[in-house]
Amino acid sequence: MYRQSPRGFATTAIHQKISFDDLTITYDVDSNYSEQGFQLNKKLAELDDGKYALSFPSGLAAASALFSLLKPGDHILVCSNIYGGTDRIIREFLSEIKIENTFLSDLSDSGVVSASLKPNTKLVYFETPSNPLTRITDIEGLVNEVRKISSDIIIATDNTFLSPYFQKPLHLGVDIVLYSLTKYMNGHGDVVMGALVTNSKEYFNRLEKIQFCTGNYPSSIDCDLVFKGIKSLKVRMDRIQKSSLELAEYLENHPKIDKVLHPSLPSHPQHKLALKQSYGFSGVFVFYIKNGTLENSVKLMESVKMVIGAASLGGLETLMQIP
Repeated sequence: MYRQSPRGFATTAIHQKISFDDLTITYDVDSNYSEQGFQLNKKLAELDDGKYALSFPSGLAAASALFSLLKPGDHILVCSNIYGGTDRIIREFLSEIKIENTFLSDLSDSGVVSASLKPNTKLVYFETPSNPLTRITDIEGLVNEVRKISSDIIIATDNTFLSPYFQKPLHLGVDIVLYSLTKYMNGHGDVVMGALVTNSKEYFNRLEKIQFCTGNYPSSIDCDLVFKGIKSLKVRMDRIQKSSLELAEYLENHPKIDKVLHPSLPSHPQHKLALKQSYGFSGVFVFYIKNGTLENSVKLMESVKMVIGAASLGGLETLMQIP
């Protein structure tokens, strides 16, 4: 059994505490987020039990704002199994402006993590579950290990795969949580957006300044669509969890399938850790076919009915791809 989810999530997602007029994301130089704020941002913070949130025109835009907290000469410690776009930013762009990086396959290994932290390490960034192999990082263990070394290192995670309904990283000591709102949070395939959520006034102020200086805002229409999508998040995630587990169990017992990686399955290498730190699991999982050549994988992709070959997640359709 997964850990017990806090009560009232759907109520929080559906009901707003402030007026609908605040939905627009147009910047008002006289506004003060701590007093007024924007409706969507406040809702995003509320769902994660955070104090502050900022929304962006894409998940990568949110990641770019996060990485803008760094300066040349800084060092990032990263899990090696992350979203491809984020990987490219770190390896191809940040490295060009002299921001160093170290990629580790397992951020739950405290010895390796402590040995990899440097005096100039300013950010530890990871996804859990990871994209696409669903590797689980022990969030509390990682936070404790990093904090033994320094209280000044920013710890950030991409929580897109689970949403705040199935996992609340801020509860586990993470400083900043990143989302691609495009995926489960919106859930209808008609928006591209991202967000950052934090409890730190310092990080929020710096990120807000970065957003203001770069004009990195989403449209009010997209904010409206995400706000509406959030209202059905609990219902959608409950059904997605049920459907994905049924499919994963079917595939795991299929004679032509070699193995399945789904954190809700007891066969998953970090199954017990997933139960410990999450409230459930979503719909992204991996399966390996027997005699899994590229040719046979493509043949499978071309043979499925109703399943769409596409590189996204979180909508109403079932998608499949070869990573």
